[in-house]
Amino acid sequence: MKTDKIDAVILAKLHAGGFLPEVWIPDEDTQRQRRHTAERMGVLEQVVRTKGRIHSILHANLIPKYSGHLFGKTGKKWLAGLPLPDDEKAIVGRLVDELERNSDQLASST
Repeated sequence: MKTDKIDAVILAKLHAGGFLPEVWIPDEDTQRQRRHTAERMGVLEQVVRTKGRIHSILHANLIPKYSGHLFGKTGKKWLAGLPLPDDEKAIVGRLVDELERNSDQLASST
């Protein structure tokens, strides 16, 4: 029968005898790089999610696929001139602004 009390005694004996391996703890630079990578991944996920929302609005309104780079300079002008309902046009505008902010954030965090 195993209990926490028995396990604690066994672990204490193993530790006293030097049989428990040391655990590697990352240095400050490694931790900083991990935080930086996690932050960049979060921003990148937001960029992908925002682009998907824009595409879904276009799809729901039966807008044909744009032939160039949709989120480039000319693609953004094309998006602004689409015949969308006012509320969806406002949403697309807000999403494009959000996309620009997130893209700028990605570019500045390299």
